[in-house]
Amino acid sequence: MALAGLVTGSKRGILYIRHEYPLQEEIFGEELRRCAKAGLLGKKILGSDLDFDLEIFVSPGGYICGEESALIEAIEGHRAEPRNKPPFPGQMGLWQKPTVINNVETFANVPQILARGVEWFKSAGVSGSRGLKFVGVSGQVEHPGVFEVPMGTSMSEVIFGHAGGIRSGQKIESVRSFRTPPQVICPPQWSKLNWTSKRWPMPAPCLGSGAIVVCDDTTCMLDMALNAVKFYRNESCGKCVPLPHGLAKNG
Repeated sequence: MALAGLVTGSKRGILYIRHEYPLQEEIFGEELRRCAKAGLLGKKILGSDLDFDLEIFVSPGGYICGEESALIEAIEGHRAEPRNKPPFPGQMGLWQKPTVINNVETFANVPQILARGVEWFKSAGVSGSRGLKFVGVSGQVEHPGVFEVPMGTSMSEVIFGHAGGIRSGQKIESVRSFRTPPQVICPPQWSKLNWTSKRWPMPAPCLGSGAIVVCDDTTCMLDMALNAVKFYRNESCGKCVPLPHGLAKNG
């Protein structure tokens, strides 16, 4: 993010995190203090003329803050609702100033690309894809967690290779991808998918953020569906009527 500040002329960065993650907030805070002590943040970074301060903003939460303009509204102290576009954040963002806004994962890739080169990053992918991807696996697997894998890695390899396969020797019932809205991927479709920057032809699912929930054959899919409906009803930002009111009968 400091490098982004160098490119854009920005002097201030904000790391947005939801309030449900106090441990991660503490870890980030400690890392920022270490960076400041090492001269990587603050005034005249590493003896240069670059000034850049990085702070943490703890949000009261809201799924809608995954939308960039709603996130900006939350930081400004307003109700988190998407703004009408244009203008886009790059033109008029936080406090009506041009704002660079990206996922932390995007910024995290910048230093290693600068250090090792663009061609190195491209070559890190497999099956015609480029780069690396963080993939989160939860649910009924032996080793849930977050794994950094080459783009183009198959979902099957992630589930059985990195996450250790299904617990207790059960069979996979479905895989749920975290996108909007979430999609349930059933066999044999899930075994043919990989994390790729290419757009899948419809009706193939979008793998979204890279987070998936693996369900074995003891999972009640009706409960999964109702859980999703309740989540979207409760997380509605209230800007449009259909989401909170249309889902209330089902929730």
